[in-house]
Amino acid sequence: MITVQKNMKKILLVLFMLGSMNTFSVIPYEKEWTCPVDNEKFKVTYTDVVSYNELPVCPTSKFVMFKKDYTQEEIQKYKEIVNSKEYRNLRPETKVYYRLEKLMEMSGLYSNFKIGLIYHVAAEDELGLSYTLLSIKWNEELLSDSLYSEEALENIKKSLEYYEKEKREQIRKLNNDNETKKLYENTISYMEKVLTKNFSLTGIKDKNENENSHDKELIAKFVIIDSYRRLKDYKKAKNIINKIKDKKMDNKEQEILDELKTLIANKDNVLTAEKLSSFVYDLALEDFGLSSH
Repeated sequence: MITVQKNMKKILLVLFMLGSMNTFSVIPYEKEWTCPVDNEKFKVTYTDVVSYNELPVCPTSKFVMFKKDYTQEEIQKYKEIVNSKEYRNLRPETKVYYRLEKLMEMSGLYSNFKIGLIYHVAAEDELGLSYTLLSIKWNEELLSDSLYSEEALENIKKSLEYYEKEKREQIRKLNNDNETKKLYENTISYMEKVLTKNFSLTGIKDKNENENSHDKELIAKFVIIDSYRRLKDYKKAKNIINKIKDKKMDNKEQEILDELKTLIANKDNVLTAEKLSSFVYDLALEDFGLSSH
């Protein structure tokens, strides 16, 4: 979804200049995949901005293909998971990153830090507010431009109405849906384990995780702060901020903290913490190297 945020506006502008009826269409193309757990071959047709950025999911096993290469040990482990009652009981409409979180959690191969990051990605993806708010913003900008024909402007208005409706539903979901709340609560739970130095499910460093220059404990605190903000627990979020305000940070970390402080000061649980979300998404998937296109 981060690629969507970076490229979607340019796509929208071109489409409307061409008078496209479908706001989010792209030139369709097809790619063939082979599922690592059952060798099933399947094709995915990428038809819009959203599908272009999705990880492929095997049709039968529902395994999420989140990286390029798998060891035999991993393949055997994932075979057991996709055939387990718990995984098979996931609803057919379960979103990709929630499935990915389950695969990683059940495998025992990934650290609490990595699983906490994926939980946050899954929660934000389940909510969908970031994409919706960006769509509203860009449609409003398009409406203010006199470049477009009456037909194109009418299409923009319809698109804007659609995303305003989506926004209302997603806010309702954020504040009232227990399943969405549970994703943020699980994010907090895993990141709190990181703060107690319990970095891995096995007590051993996650062999799938690269070392990086960022402080895991600091990032864990950022993610916990944002999760409490989404849950409207501003008091707990502020308490954690007060404990890290004097900590030395690089520019990116300071920008993330400033963004969170502003959102919490405004008691805003609707707007997406874009700097944090983008950073967490990249950090969660950086080790896997899967390029779908």
